[in-house]
Amino acid sequence: MQWEVLETFAESYRLGIDWAVIDPAIDWTRYREGITNAAMRWMIDHRDATWMPHNLQHTKVYYDHGLLDDCFADTHNSVTGLYGGMAIMPDAIAVNLLAITEG
Repeated sequence: MQWEVLETFAESYRLGIDWAVIDPAIDWTRYREGITNAAMRWMIDHRDATWMPHNLQHTKVYYDHGLLDDCFADTHNSVTGLYGGMAIMPDAIAVNLLAITEG
């Protein structure tokens, strides 16, 4: 889910969509900042045992060989402490960082 929100925010920024105009009841800046900051904390490192691609087991070989290092996890299990899910590409995070800094 996190990668979808990041991608939606990134594409909205590229298209000039201002969510605050569409729905002013939500603090969209804070929402974007929160989800972007969370994503940046979860960088994939194939040597890190807290990372497991729990929803797409057939991709585990890519992670085991470090092919997705420097991408970002889209889930964190607060009970087990494990990260996982899909690999978020860095460009979605970078575009959101640009949007935040241009505020």
